[in-house]
Amino acid sequence: MHAWWPGTVGGALLALVTLAVGSCAQGSSLPTGAGGASPTGTTTHSAASSAASSTSGGGSTGSSSGAGVGGVGGAASTSSSSSSSSSSSSGGVCSGTPCKVTLPQCGCPPSEECTVEGDVVACGPMGTDQQGQQCGTSASDLCAPGMVCVQNSPTVSSCLKFCDTDSDCEAPGGLCLFTLNNGMDGGIMGVTLCSENCDPTTNTGCPAGTACQLLQESTGQKRFLTMCESAGTAVKDQVCNPMGYDCAAKFGCFNTGSSDMCLQYCNVNAPACPNAGLCSPLQNMGAPIMLGSITFGVCE
Repeated sequence: MHAWWPGTVGGALLALVTLAVGSCAQGSSLPTGAGGASPTGTTTHSAASSAASSTSGGGSTGSSSGAGVGGVGGAASTSSSSSSSSSSSSGGVCSGTPCKVTLPQCGCPPSEECTVEGDVVACGPMGTDQQGQQCGTSASDLCAPGMVCVQNSPTVSSCLKFCDTDSDCEAPGGLCLFTLNNGMDGGIMGVTLCSENCDPTTNTGCPAGTACQLLQESTGQKRFLTMCESAGTAVKDQVCNPMGYDCAAKFGCFNTGSSDMCLQYCNVNAPACPNAGLCSPLQNMGAPIMLGSITFGVCE
């Protein structure tokens, strides 16, 4: 199986949210994402938009199961646990060609699943890894039906869910937006993936070595979503590149007015900042940024 970088998101690249931390910090916009092939053995997604860091800041990405705070954070295993039982079916007329990647799958023998092989949809060996779990560590380390192994960082890949609509994804952070880049600046026909439902404040929902970031659509409804990206090492008040993946898990890269620095995410409704620090709300166009029951902020 080849590895692919993510293509466009809902027809347009994601942009960093325009944020206000208290009265000073501002977000920045994203450049076009990087395309091209990734390491062989897994399908890849470098989160939000390949080079796209995070909504409220800088970047990392991935996803794993586990309950998140306030409803954000991958209950990944819930939707994927039924994937095996509703996977492939060889009977009747299949709505996909040559098979259907979303659940319930069809078009493949009972021992196989519909997935992406090379740069096309095809039947392939059935895996067992669930949504949000790390995958691609060996040739047999494959995702269960309804998912594909996508690269979150240079060293970590996880299973992302195929989708037709947002209702196929884990709310509130999961949206049906991502396409797989075929390595030649084109998408793989009929394949759309959910973003991970993770929690930037706790990093719940992302595999080790990745970081959950808050993102926003650059066009259309400009909805907020979450995505697991490559994690860096920079922490509070350390300089970062808003277009890179410098910040550690639980941190985003923000423009504080004088420079771009990593700041720690927090939930205004249940602040847990180090040393009893203040959790300053993040704002977009003057309104608080919320997903589920989390009102996002950063620790000052």
